[in-house]
Amino acid sequence: VIRVELKDDAVMVSSYFGLGKKRMYNLTQFEGFETAILPSNYDKYEYLYLMTNGKKVVKLSHFYHKNYNELKTVIEGTVTNLGEKSFSMIEEFKEIFQ
Repeated sequence: VIRVELKDDAVMVSSYFGLGKKRMYNLTQFEGFETAILPSNYDKYEYLYLMTNGKKVVKLSHFYHKNYNELKTVIEGTVTNLGEKSFSMIEEFKEIFQ
């Protein structure tokens, strides 16, 4: 699980429930963000990807991040919306092992 926090105009990302290495990104360094909808048996969950050079640098999930709506609102006010793309479980697995 990845912990994501907003600090002024930056986003701080740390893995392992916030115990892992912390990375800080200024929101203006992203070329934009994409969203995707992940359907499940009981609901649909939105994912938001902060993009740099066509790559997903930071991943946010409505399912995993209880502050997702707050994060998304701030990001929408600063970062360009690149639109919605279809969710691909195969692509998600590929990115995990890169």
